Amino acid sequence: MKMKNGMYLFATAIVASTMGLASCSSDEEVAGGTDLGSLINGKKNDVTLALSVKGAVDKRLSQDEANMGATIQTISNIYVVPMITTATPQASSAYLNPIKMPNFTNDLSRVEETAKLNENINEFKVYGNISALDESKIFDGVTSTLTQTTAPYDAEKVTSTLYKPHGLYYYGHAGITGNQIYGGETLDAASTAITVGTSIKGYKAIKLSNVNYAVGMLAAGIINGDASTTCFYDNPELSGEGKTADVAGIKVHSIIIGGQSQKLDTDFERVGTDLVSIYETATGVNTDGFVDQAVSFGLSDGKVAGASFYSVVAATKDNEDVSMNIVFEMPENTYIKNDKGETLGGTTITYLFLPLVLTDDKADAEGKDVFMKDYTTLLNATVTDWGRVSGSEVISTDVNIGVEINVAWQKGVTYEEEI
Repeated sequence: MKMKNGMYLFATAIVASTMGLASCSSDEEVAGGTDLGSLINGKKNDVTLALSVKGAVDKRLSQDEANMGATIQTISNIYVVPMITTATPQASSAYLNPIKMPNFTNDLSRVEETAKLNENINEFKVYGNISALDESKIFDGVTSTLTQTTAPYDAEKVTSTLYKPHGLYYYGHAGITGNQIYGGETLDAASTAITVGTSIKGYKAIKLSNVNYAVGMLAAGIINGDASTTCFYDNPELSGEGKTADVAGIKVHSIIIGGQSQKLDTDFERVGTDLVSIYETATGVNTDGFVDQAVSFGLSDGKVAGASFYSVVAATKDNEDVSMNIVFEMPENTYIKNDKGETLGGTTITYLFLPLVLTDDKADAEGKDVFMKDYTTLLNATVTDWGRVSGSEVISTDVNIGVEINVAWQKGVTYEEEI
């Protein structure tokens, strides 16, 4: 299918890697009592917590920083938060003092920490890469709020207030339906599923799993599919011989992603209805930021190498499309006339905006959303008409985007759209 007058892209989402947690404790009796107050005051034993990494994605987020490279980036500010929950006489829960774990560095596969833990504990929450946490703060809940940032564009060119993306957070909640705690005599033999709501009493070793990314990742490759058109000039009259984007020195500069949650709650769910735009700069792949061909997931590890952008993204909800602008840098004394008849350029660097929309109905075909926790959305965008550029951010657009979801670390169906 031939694509005209615009930009073509597809997106893919895959499951990211996970971080697992293991705990080892002594086998002693637990104090009695069934109400929450009695349980909180139950017997405590020394417990050795062991945290292991099964893998990670990479986070300017460079390829390595997004965990798409050869090394796992340091995971810092790791906290294990024990919990005691009760179903009767009424459902209630209590957070106990959080346990600070050592940082994960690339040369470590496991870290350990010893602490005294109440044997009535029946749930755990695990946080990674969060800001420094004091013990009293956990009772108010761990939250993440975006920080405002600035871009080099002229203020009148950008309608959105721009924010830095959320951090590359990790999160897990064990002891609930779908993510049970496993117990045994040793860590290697901890394979007995502890019934949800039952305490860890009687087990010398327990394992907690499914500590995953609490956010999503966007990996995008930008392709110049209009490489032969000589539409750039060195004068505002657009006279003389035109230049291609490559000869004119056009570079991929940044991306503005709309529809992002400004604040996330203790479980990294959206707080409130205010949605904002985040800003991330290009990796500078191939110097100009363009990729030579579509980026893809690795066959063996599912990583996306050599992308134009990597950006952490907060999960979107069902039926939510995502609007974005890809921004290009045009050198000083370079000019172009767009399809609206506007001449863009000047004696200083000019930024050119191309709008995109990732539509949720494409993701719905697989029962997914555009951005999801622990998933990487892969975007390949091909510029097919430089005349579509704008001199300012485009907030709304009727551009259609194909979204492909794949949870098996394999390439799935590709959707093509004329735009």
